[in-house]
Formats: sequence, C-alpha cells, structure tokens
Amino acid sequence: MRIVLTTDCGRDLATIALIHRLTAEGHSVVLVVERRGFSLQGFVQGGGWQNWWRNLLTRPQQDVAQEGQAALIRALDQEGVVDRTVEAACARVSAKHMRIACVNHDSALMELAAQRPDLVLCLGSQTVSADGLNIPFGVLRVCTAAPEHVDGADPLSWSIVSGHSPCVSIVSVVPGMPVGEEHARRAVPVDGVQSLAALRAAAQLTALELVPSVVRDLAAGDSATDSLDLHGAETYAPMATALREVVDRWVADGRVAALRG
Repeated sequence: MRIVLTTDCGRDLATIALIHRLTAEGHSVVLVVERRGFSLQGFVQGGGWQNWWRNLLTRPQQDVAQEGQAALIRALDQEGVVDRTVEAACARVSAKHMRIACVNHDSALMELAAQRPDLVLCLGSQTVSADGLNIPFGVLRVCTAAPEHVDGADPLSWSIVSGHSPCVSIVSVVPGMPVGEEHARRAVPVDGVQSLAALRAAAQLTALELVPSVVRDLAAGDSATDSLDLHGAETYAPMATALREVVDRWVADGRVAALRG
C-alpha cells in the first residue's frame, strides 16, 4: 500500500517509528508532509480566524518532556531505528519529505495527488481535505481523544478535563459532514503513568500499535467501522499552562485511572 503521512513536528518520534514500522510491513511511505510554523498564506488556507488557535498558537506535543520521550526512544532502539528526525527517516525509506504551513495548501495537495497514495494518515492537528482526490482507502485521522467528545488543540488534556478517559481513535471523516467512521479505538494504559508528558508518550505508543493493525485490516479488506456522530464534539483552543499543570497533577495523583467513557 502506498501511504502518505502528515505530522506537526519534524522531531516527532512516533512519526519516525511509524514510518519504519509501515515500511517493515511491506508498505511504501511515499510522502510525509510536515507542518511548519505560521505563515499568512498557510493561515488563510487553514481556515483563517476560524482555526486561529490551532494554526497560529499550537504545535501539539512537540516539546514533550524527557521522561515522556524515554519510552519512545526505547521503542526506536529496540527496532534498531537510529533516525531522530522525520526528514532522516524519510531519506532512509526513500520517501519524499515536505515542510509547509498548511497540509491543505495547493502545493501540498498537488504533491499528494502526484504520489498516488492508497491511504493518507493524519498524525498532526490538521486533516487533509480529500475532496476531488482519488485515494482508495481515504484519509484517516489518528486522534488522541474520543473524537465525538473533543476536537481542536491538545485533545488529550482537554479530554481529561472534560471527564473522559484517554484513548486513541482512528477515524475517517466524511467531508463536510458531522459524522465519521471509526476503524479502531483503544484505551491508553495509565498504570504507572506519573505525568502528562508520560501520558502523551503512552498515547503515542498506543497509536503505534493501533495504526499498523488498521492498515493491515484495510489492505486485507477486513476493516469494520462504527459510525460516529461528531456533531457534539467540543472544539478547544490551546490549553493554558496553568490548567495543563493541573492536569499534570491529576495524572500524578491517579485521578485519570478513575475516568470512564
């Protein structure tokens, strides 16, 4: 299967690991679109003021604390992956690498179409608009929260504040419609997790297990989906530092383990 990935950060270890895992399973990662910093053109292409907070102020999860990174680094080391940037991982598997402010910029969509992907996986905060593109298996979002409850910036933290247990969900979204098809969902293990940074890493490790499984099912024609009503999802701006510190204390106190749904 020919696969395109999008990501928010050029040093995202989960993206690097996924590039290598998908390649090891016989797929071809043909393009990785990395979202870089703010530009006016990218701002407009990304939805203007409507998506101001998401596009201008946040680069989700790119500055994870060292304790959170340690588990991801161990996973890379165990698989013999030495790359520590997305660009280096792309070079190793002969994938094209592109940096751009908005994944829906015309140049990004033209390059995506030129690569003739079978599947697009969106690992970052922006979702590729597949209107008019021939992508056999469509566009999937990898969400670190239940997408029917939480959308926008920092979904993992906001899901905890909203009283929902952390999970990873893989969803295909119907363009222009407040519905989606969920391919898989898995709870994020919280036992022994002592900080928000470590919880983020646990969510990324969960996604690393879940995504290749979904891709295998799609390739084999065995993928079953459940319809989701996304109309009630709350869209949040980036979380203030003070509130993030509160969430961090909740994780350390074990309160997250008590959350349900």
